[in-house]
Amino acid sequence: MMKSNSPDKLDRFKKQENITIDSFYLHTVIGKGSYAKVVLVKKKDTGDIFAMKILKKKHIERRKQEEHVLTERNVLVGIDHPFIINLFYSFQNERKLFFVLEYCPGGELFNLLQKRKQFTEEQ
Repeated sequence: MMKSNSPDKLDRFKKQENITIDSFYLHTVIGKGSYAKVVLVKKKDTGDIFAMKILKKKHIERRKQEEHVLTERNVLVGIDHPFIINLFYSFQNERKLFFVLEYCPGGELFNLLQKRKQFTEEQ
């Protein structure tokens, strides 16, 4: 369910002008994909834990995925649903794009479903 421009989320994005990679301590890589890697990070000023998705611009451009990445960011900014990961910050440098996302231990549901094929009611 999409909320029309949730004020809290929009305010959070308006206040992120000074967020850079240096705003975080990088810990461990928790996932890798064909377009990005995901690193567990800790925000230096608050101690909050996040998952940071790091995408190389060169790879995105080479595979002509610019529109898909922009759509992903815009959907995450505009959506507020308990089953969808929250995007807290997005920023870039000259070579990379960064999405700072809610950290949910346990991995992706897609991967769990591939391994188990089926869930019981208790799971």
